[in-house]
Amino acid sequence: MPHPASDALERARRIRLMILDVDGVLTDGTLWYGVRGIEELKGFHSVDGLGLQMLRQSGVHAAILSGRTSSGVAARALELGIEHVLQGIGDKLAAYRSLIERLGLTAEQTGYMGDDLVDIPVLARCGFACAPSESPEQVRTRAHYVCAAPAGRGAVREVCEFLMRAQGTMDRMLQERPPALAACQFLLGFLEPHLCLVQGSFLVGRARAGRGTADRRGWHERHHVG
Repeated sequence: MPHPASDALERARRIRLMILDVDGVLTDGTLWYGVRGIEELKGFHSVDGLGLQMLRQSGVHAAILSGRTSSGVAARALELGIEHVLQGIGDKLAAYRSLIERLGLTAEQTGYMGDDLVDIPVLARCGFACAPSESPEQVRTRAHYVCAAPAGRGAVREVCEFLMRAQGTMDRMLQERPPALAACQFLLGFLEPHLCLVQGSFLVGRARAGRGTADRRGWHERHHVG
């Protein structure tokens, strides 16, 4: 079962931007390498994707903040309408501070979900810190919300729904989605456990041909208008 802090609901009500790590949060943390030694695959759960789309429609935006760089992540972010994608980040706290300053947000209006020791500085600074249950104890003890669902398989969806319930938008989001569509998407979570994006595949190629892939300088930011 989830482990929310006593003030988790109060903190969640203030969130305007939810920032996510990738490996161990949006994925299960497994890194897939091909024979050339290049990271080629990322697996994302459709249930998490729907949660992020609903969260965005409810008025809370999402961002990605990752220490690694992957064209598959850029493609998935484009598909979900995630406007702020920061990859290849060495200093996550500096990148976090720069992002919220540019967006005119306070730390209390932002949440962050991370799974390992490198995430602690941002978890300690943001207004709503979340972690998957598989995270090290040092991470879990600093989180305001520890998920019951595993990373890469519903943990992000759990956080999205907690935010919407805290802000009173969950019922409205369910009412606005056609029942048949909602049922199909719920079923999709069981029929398609993972959406795998292959570097060089049609989906990633489409991202390159459309709005382009993420810039790969030190740390960078992608903006997509969903």
